Amino acid sequence: MHGYHHAAINAGSGTLYHRPYHDQTVRKYTIGTKTWIDLPTIPSSMMGYTSAAAGVEYFPERQSLIFASIESGTSGSVLEYKEQTGQWSRIAGGFPMGDPHNIAEYNPIHHVVIFGGGNGSRNLYKLNSSGQVTNLSLAPFPIAVQSTILTVDPVSGTYLILNNDSTFWAYNVTTDTWQQLSTAPAIFSGSNNNPVVHGVIATSISTYGVTMFVKCTTGSCLVYLYKHATGSAPPPPPPTITDRDGDGVPDSTDQCPDAAGSAPSGCPAPAPSSPPVTGSDFQSRCSASGVIKCFGFDDAASTDPYVYPPSGQTQKLGVVVSDIKASGAGSLRFTIPANSGSDTSGSFWQNFSNDLSVQIGEGQEFYYQWRQRFSPEFLNTIFAGGGGWKQSIVGEGDRPGSIAYSCTQLEIVVQNTLQRGFPQMYHSCGAKDGQYQPLDVAVPPTDFALQNAVPGCLYSTRSVPPCVGYKPNQWMTFQVHVKVGTWYKNDGVYHNNSTIQLWVAEEGQPSRLVIDRNPANGTGYDIANNDAAAKYGKLWLLPYHTGKSSAQTNPTGYVWYDDLIISRNKITDPGSSGGSDLRPPSAPVNLRVQ
Repeated sequence: MHGYHHAAINAGSGTLYHRPYHDQTVRKYTIGTKTWIDLPTIPSSMMGYTSAAAGVEYFPERQSLIFASIESGTSGSVLEYKEQTGQWSRIAGGFPMGDPHNIAEYNPIHHVVIFGGGNGSRNLYKLNSSGQVTNLSLAPFPIAVQSTILTVDPVSGTYLILNNDSTFWAYNVTTDTWQQLSTAPAIFSGSNNNPVVHGVIATSISTYGVTMFVKCTTGSCLVYLYKHATGSAPPPPPPTITDRDGDGVPDSTDQCPDAAGSAPSGCPAPAPSSPPVTGSDFQSRCSASGVIKCFGFDDAASTDPYVYPPSGQTQKLGVVVSDIKASGAGSLRFTIPANSGSDTSGSFWQNFSNDLSVQIGEGQEFYYQWRQRFSPEFLNTIFAGGGGWKQSIVGEGDRPGSIAYSCTQLEIVVQNTLQRGFPQMYHSCGAKDGQYQPLDVAVPPTDFALQNAVPGCLYSTRSVPPCVGYKPNQWMTFQVHVKVGTWYKNDGVYHNNSTIQLWVAEEGQPSRLVIDRNPANGTGYDIANNDAAAKYGKLWLLPYHTGKSSAQTNPTGYVWYDDLIISRNKITDPGSSGGSDLRPPSAPVNLRVQ
């Protein structure tokens, strides 16, 4: 097996990709089933020649495998393979590169892939999540598999490079600047290969915020851990433990339960986390039994630290405004600009608890509710190339020393799928049996219920009504319920014992159950999770729109978010005293689990 940059992994799905030496056919290995298959061969019309050693990398935000290679003379190109379509496509070409030994490296902090290089080449390029390629400044030395080791610091997102002259460098992809580090790389001490980078591999360990280097010479292999201090942020602090059981020792037996189970004496009743909330209705709902966290978006100081700008940009398009709000002093408004790509506006994120102690696993459940408002320009525009804008993502929570990102195996997404005009849901970032699985329900012989708790909302009709759709210029309310049964391990053993539900309400109206994947009605679901340490504990609010074309001059649109509540119990509708529609839906007929 020829290594180089020929291997990539989709950690969420447990899928390994390997490009054999000088081959235009990439192989895929599914870890769960221990099976190999060949991907479709790259068409010669798309890339007539590929380097003996190309750059292969998985790009989670694009849900695709990236392939960067020289293709003629000194000119290279970048392709991608999408599992959703099963096809290769050409992103761009005409990039000066060396031949062979091209590279491709994903950055999980800045959500980009840098590629290029090759023998004698200092040329590098940046591919962002919208598919745009940017020329980067020339590297100080050639970047190639035979002459450099390139990896990413998992905390700061700085690229770290070991060069063949035994120097150590950092590259900041945001500022496009290089810096030689004064730290002498310990890995080059002692016996080395010739060249010195031979026999060396590197990988990021996000759990501990370090980079691991392994050097193998004749007869021995050594492991080195490097913590990149410059520009790195400290990992989240571990939870503070109080001596609640009175034995004089603050230990694990003193921790209050995260979602269920008995607690030692002295555990406080669940209370909303900071920032403080205002507004009587919101405040009363936040004071209800089981509430884990509330967020009111009432001031910029408490909100802005949790807002990300669009990928590759520095200006945040999510801001607190006071002119339009559901309650309190403000709301969070995202701007969707003209000619924006997939990451139109950035995102807002929150862990379930600030100390990371609330993690929801097998046999446990949670609810989260938010209010959202849409401008007419946003709702009435069909965005070119778009697969449908998202509303929320709930997924794996941060753990001490480990930051979770939105594209995970656990994720559950509320989305205006295919811009149909009504909310639908899917599970897993390409990592449940290798797919993004919609939460629709099969209706034999050939139809599907897209909102299975709404009679008549079918794929064959997909219209509003009967489907429960979005309305402009009003504060709608959305609530998601997740009850985890037995984690599904991508092993083909299905339990159908998890629950996922979605309620939707127009302003001033009771909420209505629209999606009901529930063992009680025969539509129980399997939530995939192959990571024993991963549990639900973090959510994102965002109008991210996969595939949206930046070439379209769409009208500027807006979405607003307000009144976010996370709870262990069902959350009352705004402006009510428990009057939401809790009636069970009509019994489904002629349904089978997809």
